[in-house]
Amino acid sequence: MLFGKARKVTLPAEAAEVMRYLVEKFMPGFYREQVKMINAEFIERYCSSIDGNPVAVYCIKPDEISAKENRAAPDELFKLGETL
Repeated sequence: MLFGKARKVTLPAEAAEVMRYLVEKFMPGFYREQVKMINAEFIERYCSSIDGNPVAVYCIKPDEISAKENRAAPDELFKLGETL
C-alpha cells in the first residue's frame, strides 16, 4: 500500500526515464532494444492503439508505505526471446 500525493509528470524526458526503468524492472531484458526507443519524443507522440489516449506518467510522493516481500523464482521471470 502506498499513500501520498500524486502529481502528473509533465516533462517528457522525466516520463521517458521512468517508463524505461519500469519496463526494465518488471521485464528485465525482455524489451532490451525497444527500451532504448523510449525517449522524450516517443512520450510526446505516443497514443494508445486501443483508445487513442496519450501516455501519462504520475509520480507519488509517499507519506506512508506498507508492503510484503514475495520474490519470484528465477524460472518465473521473463526471459530474453520469450513471447507472451
